[in-house]
Amino acid sequence: MAISHTEEPMTSPSLQHIQTVLLDDLGLVWARFQNRNWVHADLTPLIESTPSAGLTDLKNFQAGDINTNGTHLQWPTGASLPLTELSGAVGSISPAGAVIRQLSSHPHGWYRPLLPLHGNRAPWEHQAQAEAAALLADALAYSVHQFQLLIASYPAEPGDLSARLLDLLDLIDSTNHAHARHHLLTPWAVGRHTPHLITPLTAIHHGRLALVEHILATRQPLSSVPLTVFGHNAKDHDPA
Repeated sequence: MAISHTEEPMTSPSLQHIQTVLLDDLGLVWARFQNRNWVHADLTPLIESTPSAGLTDLKNFQAGDINTNGTHLQWPTGASLPLTELSGAVGSISPAGAVIRQLSSHPHGWYRPLLPLHGNRAPWEHQAQAEAAALLADALAYSVHQFQLLIASYPAEPGDLSARLLDLLDLIDSTNHAHARHHLLTPWAVGRHTPHLITPLTAIHHGRLALVEHILATRQPLSSVPLTVFGHNAKDHDPA
């Protein structure tokens, strides 16, 4: 879910209030400060240290919200993270359990965890004649309705989500997105554990893009993913 909180700007960038938080799959969070700087963090240590909060369930995790004072990210099940802990250096682990993965190192890196694997620009970005959303719909051979179902599965802006998915397609096959799409439509091992995620594209429609990235883009074996991630997601849109 997209969460916004407005405060008066502060003079130090390191002390800026977080304005927007997007809660991702696999315990990941994206946070943007008022000065437009952003941070990508892994909250797995926090989740593991608060088992009673049930944050291994994606629905519970994505129910987090910024409190009314704008000081903490809180969950209805009881877990809490001070937002100041999202201001650390890359690789640092905060006291509550936030591991900083990326900072604003790239002007177009927001919500795009795979962009560093491409360098300064992903191959699809050289097709400047079309916007990301149009390129993605064409690459997936989607109708308007199918594309709207996909967008509804995520809290991000359509253009940001489209850029992230195009980064994934380029890593699978940058020369032939039709081949990359075929790869996403092919049944995978995850489907043996969780039938409603029978293919990578089905999983993406269920809000599990980070899981697909983890296994396909980084070539991680299924054994590297805790079985707790194969749970039910509230965003059960039927895939194309």
